Amino acid sequence: MTVFSNYTTLKTVNDSVVSPAVQRAIESVTGNYDIYDVLGDKRTEVYEAIDKALKEKFESYDLEFVSFTITDQDAGDEIEAAIKNESVKQKEIDTAKQEQEKAKVEADTKKVQAQAEADAGIIKAEGEAKANKAKSDSITDNLIRMKEAEAREKHGWVTVNGAGSVITNKE
Repeated sequence: MTVFSNYTTLKTVNDSVVSPAVQRAIESVTGNYDIYDVLGDKRTEVYEAIDKALKEKFESYDLEFVSFTITDQDAGDEIEAAIKNESVKQKEIDTAKQEQEKAKVEADTKKVQAQAEADAGIIKAEGEAKANKAKSDSITDNLIRMKEAEAREKHGWVTVNGAGSVITNKE
């Protein structure tokens, strides 16, 4: 343990190695972020970067680094309120994006359903048109005469008596 041979006491190690290393690591890492990130969304990322920097620093002193905790994170009421507001706004934006996506999916679904119904209507109309054409093509003069003969055979002959005027003048 070279560190203890150079610094002799735990207090000296803490004052000469640990405290300055922690201070430099925090300053170095947090300097790459703004205060909103450090106290907000990227807090975990910042802590991981500080953790990595401290492990590397303490390895050079043959010290095993386990973990660290930042206990005083007071950035002042204004900044903390701004961070809260930013977080609320971000959640509102995320919610709005989700609602937009949901509306888009619903609109796409309705569009697909409407298209399917329209296609089904076209297919039905085409089928009816083909059936009507087939019926129309199958009607011939011979068929008409045959149906007429069948009807006369079943119901008898219909005759019209007289061809005179139904309206008469009375004077």
